Amino acid sequence: MLEQVKDFLRKECFHVYLYRGDEKDSTKILRGASSNKEIQLTKDTRRLEIHRREEVRVLARRILPLSRHREKIRKMCLMLDERSERWERMGPKVEEERKSIEEETGRSITRAEIEYKARHRDSAPAGSSASLVKIVRKDEDLLQASGA
Repeated sequence: MLEQVKDFLRKECFHVYLYRGDEKDSTKILRGASSNKEIQLTKDTRRLEIHRREEVRVLARRILPLSRHREKIRKMCLMLDERSERWERMGPKVEEERKSIEEETGRSITRAEIEYKARHRDSAPAGSSASLVKIVRKDEDLLQASGA
C-alpha cells in the first residue's frame, strides 16, 4: 500500500522517499499519554517521508479538511500558521502543543475509565471501587453544572 501512496504522491509532484524501518523481531517503545509500552515487532516496517517543507505544507492543506482527529488538526494548523522554520521560534510552540495534547489525552483516558466503571458498576463486587466511581461521577456532574 505504501508503494501505491508513494506512486500517487510522485504523480502529484511530491518528492517522496520510502525507507526500511525497524526489522521483524526487534523491539520498539510506544510512548503513550499514561505510560510507555515495549512491544516486539512481528513484521518489518517501512517509512514514507516527505522532506521538503513546502511540500509538507501543501499536503497538510489538502489533508486538513479530511481530518477528524483533533490532535492532528492542531498540529497541522500550527505548522501552517507558523511560517518561521527556525527552531528557536517553533520549538516552544511545538512543546506547548505536545504537552497540551498529552494532558488532553490523559483526561480523556481518565474520563473513559470512569464512565466504563460507572456503566459496569452493577457487575462490580461489593466493596470495590464502584461506589467511588459513583461519587466521582456526581462530582463531575456538579462541576459541569457550575461551569467549572
